Amino acid sequence: MTMNLPSSKPFKTSLTLKQSTIQNSFSELITLKFTGYVALMNKSVKGLEEGILILKNGLITGCAYDFLNYNKTIYGDKALELFSNSCLNKEQLIDIYFLDLDQVDLVLAFNQAIKVNQINLDLLKLVQGLQNKNYLLDFSLNEISVKVESSKDDLLRKYGFSAIEN
Repeated sequence: MTMNLPSSKPFKTSLTLKQSTIQNSFSELITLKFTGYVALMNKSVKGLEEGILILKNGLITGCAYDFLNYNKTIYGDKALELFSNSCLNKEQLIDIYFLDLDQVDLVLAFNQAIKVNQINLDLLKLVQGLQNKNYLLDFSLNEISVKVESSKDDLLRKYGFSAIEN
């Protein structure tokens, strides 16, 4: 992940969760009006994926989602959609860390792209959105293929090979 996060005190680490217990863990964060971040590592067909969800007083303020095998990072609202979908995957590992309010403000100031546009989006809405849903593999695969193809074309153009056909 290209985003730098401050070192902080862990709240919970190395959680392997299924859909029912992830909702319980997020419900606990809602009750606490948690300030910090949730780091989710997900194993999919296309490799490892990592999502970071930034929370301030229980409100979602930022999100980044990284496709590690493709060196691709998605930020903001689209990352939040990918993070939500990833919460439904059965092969995941979650770490939750405390941050103080100033640390969250600094993370957001130095990583403007991670900000979500949905104002006052609380974790409860995310949890409610997970109910009765299944993990959608195609959701993340579409994001990778679109981004990888455009990156390949951009790289070829950069070095003057845009006229070469496959």
